[in-house]
Amino acid sequence: MQKPEPPSPRFEATVSELIDESEFSLGTSKAALVQTLKIPTQVLPEERADNARRDLRALSFVTIDGEDAKDFDDAVYVERRKEGFRLWVAISDVAHYVPEGSALDLHARTRATSVYLINRVLPMLPERLSNQMCSLLPGQERLCLVADMVLDAQGRFLETEIYPALIQSAARLTYEAVQSCFEGRPPKALRPFLPMLENARLLASRLHALRAKRGALELQLSERRLEVDAQGNPSQIRLSRQLESHRLIEAFMLRANEAVARYAERRGLPVLFRCHGAPDDKKLRFFSKAVGAMGFSMDKPNPRAFSQLLGSVRGKPEERLLEHLLLRSMSQALYVAKNEGHYGLGSSAYLHFTAPIRRYPDLWTHRILKAHWAQKRLPAEERALSELGRHCSEREHMAMRLERDVVSCGGAYVAQKHLGKSFEGTLVGFAKRGCFIELDGLWVEGLLRLKELGRAAYFDEANYCFVLPNGRNLQLGMRCVVRIHEVYARLGYVRLKCVSLPQEVSKGPKEGRKSKKFSKVAS
Repeated sequence: MQKPEPPSPRFEATVSELIDESEFSLGTSKAALVQTLKIPTQVLPEERADNARRDLRALSFVTIDGEDAKDFDDAVYVERRKEGFRLWVAISDVAHYVPEGSALDLHARTRATSVYLINRVLPMLPERLSNQMCSLLPGQERLCLVADMVLDAQGRFLETEIYPALIQSAARLTYEAVQSCFEGRPPKALRPFLPMLENARLLASRLHALRAKRGALELQLSERRLEVDAQGNPSQIRLSRQLESHRLIEAFMLRANEAVARYAERRGLPVLFRCHGAPDDKKLRFFSKAVGAMGFSMDKPNPRAFSQLLGSVRGKPEERLLEHLLLRSMSQALYVAKNEGHYGLGSSAYLHFTAPIRRYPDLWTHRILKAHWAQKRLPAEERALSELGRHCSEREHMAMRLERDVVSCGGAYVAQKHLGKSFEGTLVGFAKRGCFIELDGLWVEGLLRLKELGRAAYFDEANYCFVLPNGRNLQLGMRCVVRIHEVYARLGYVRLKCVSLPQEVSKGPKEGRKSKKFSKVAS
């Protein structure tokens, strides 16, 4: 077993190193900060009197976010109507405070996205703007762009208007508090909002059913959340699952994004569409092999079939693994100048409108809408728009890698505390040099080298499994017992030793069986 590493630097220092190695910076340009200081701290009288803005302060909008959220860029209000529902989605008018070509705009465009790390945020816009004047704080007047949608009883569009407005959020709600309402335990402070929340809940259920009917993928991924102690060092990883309240807001944001995409496409506006292509044949073959090795099959790979497969394992141990395998098999969504549809959502037109505080494409959408309403000249050069789309897509993927690297390093810090201990785990992936095991309780992935399984062990690509020296197959989803053997926390690397494998390891993908009994392996 590896000797313990010398005391590691504080995790914050490790995160700083990862940020330095990425192309994201901690600071904001001096010119952008100076511009931010000139932004007023409240809505000005002339802004309030602007006839182009509809006054929606009488509507009891609410924001619904996580307990630790600091910027609130979306608020919602729902009414029941004879024909179905009316849904207002109000989004902070960030473009009002970030003129095109300004220092703030150049800073936001360069960064293109906010990055959410464990113990810090690298905001696209300075916090004075994102957490204050562009944040829909309760009781504060705020400028917004609103997607105002009249929907039928199934959630289909009947009428849609997009316009600038003035709102005043009535309350800042959390996902957890709203979930308590749905479970019959409403906090006293939320009781005045119960009728609206019930309307919202019913509409969200109709929107989910509508998406399922058109073949959208329904993923309910459990995310790994790294928690830190008072010193800022990783203490544990928890799995967080989506609540019904999360899915409610997701449904409303998706509908608003679709509404604005349809609006922009019909008018030929130069927006960036959010497009997602079908997975290529190679990725589909990978997924088919992987699920086949686990004993599952699909007649024809398509979003509806994927959703049916996931529905069949909902709540079962295989659910988490299948969802992550499917996610790895999908193409990456991109920002593009021409609408190409969204495969995963089953949508013919989709863009990003609902998060201009943290995503530049959303800010761009707002700017184009406002220019259209003001009858100003719109940037029409498709090549420049395509280049902006490529830049925003690249920055998004870089941010995702940085966020993933921080969680991996944090997980290794957690594993280091358990050096030499044994854990049960699940085989979740293969590599040429070995297989990856996710450890129960720690939710950390470690590498079990191929040589740990015997010199004659090899990877059978056709059946997507490891063939052991005794001719048996080791497949995805199988359980084993491993020991944490080496940890290099700053690299996010955890190496495992095999303690025991299932006594019954299948002879092939069709015979895949799992056993709770384990047999020891020499290590």
